[in-house]
Amino acid sequence: MVIRSCEKIGLRVPDDVAVIGVNNDTVACESCRPELTSIERNDAAIGRAAAELLDNMIRGEKPPGGEQIVAPGAVRERASTDSLGVDDTGLLPVLTFAQENFRQSISVSDLVEVCPRSRRWMEEAFVEHLGCTPRAFLARLRIREAQRLRKEHPDMGPGEVAMKSGFSGSRQLNAHFRDTYGKSFKESIW
Repeated sequence: MVIRSCEKIGLRVPDDVAVIGVNNDTVACESCRPELTSIERNDAAIGRAAAELLDNMIRGEKPPGGEQIVAPGAVRERASTDSLGVDDTGLLPVLTFAQENFRQSISVSDLVEVCPRSRRWMEEAFVEHLGCTPRAFLARLRIREAQRLRKEHPDMGPGEVAMKSGFSGSRQLNAHFRDTYGKSFKESIW
């Protein structure tokens, strides 16, 4: 409903407004356009807390007053929050192109081609607005995709993950993971 309301008043999700839901109903979340980021319920923790409370009450203990708060589950990121919060009109087409094409073998030179200004301007704008170089930005997108693929397809090998994430191969994937996390992609999985 929030996404539809934003559309009605001319706000773009996630560019103008990021929207996040709760309960992570995958059918509902994935049928939205854009797909809805959602926080999972922590049913196991809720059940544990309820069982402990019931056990204590059976033993004659008085239930604690007030509400009991259980930490939420994981945030499942989807397109409704996939925004960088950059409003520089010169940088936006470059970021859009990068986000739509990073899984392919694009490079900084490809970003320059869609940039309405010079390469130097683009590189400075990346550092100013995103705190990283264009090359590092592409690597971040690819690393995030590799992590997503690892979670969703744990049996997928590093080579396939690398290719589907936009890396040239598992060596490049491992090198970027080592630079970012201090260990290779392979070491972080197996």
